[in-house]
Amino acid sequence: MNILSQIIHNEMFMGTLLAWFAAQLLKTLINWIENKKFDKERIFGCGGFPSSHSSTVSALATTVGINCGFGGYEFALAFAFGMIVIYDALNVRLETGKQSVVINHLLTAEEIRDILLSADKDKRTKAILKEYVGHTPTQIVAGIIIGILVGWGYCALYV
Repeated sequence: MNILSQIIHNEMFMGTLLAWFAAQLLKTLINWIENKKFDKERIFGCGGFPSSHSSTVSALATTVGINCGFGGYEFALAFAFGMIVIYDALNVRLETGKQSVVINHLLTAEEIRDILLSADKDKRTKAILKEYVGHTPTQIVAGIIIGILVGWGYCALYV
């Protein structure tokens, strides 16, 4: 069996990937509805509602539990990994986003204009910090729910 076939037939991988995709799609659609414009950054970007971080790791833990048993070390590893990712998204990354807002506000209008008009692409992209990098508790919970439902649903359909 070739590698691509093994990946496609891996319930845990595909269920996890589908949960990430579902969260990113929802995030993009919600942003489009709220702002009345399409933002391609939302397709692959971090932050926002729902959390694709938590949907991805929740789907992983769910599919591992269903396939390997919830009492085994595989589920324990997936769950622990998920808790670390969710903690990071909720705390470290959320605080980074808050700090980015403050730092970006410290730049004067003239500095921002100079950065945006700069011919140096690296200067433009590095000087203004991304503000959507973390998640609120509501975004995390929504992502967990999506991950569990998608992971469980994928396994139910696959079997």
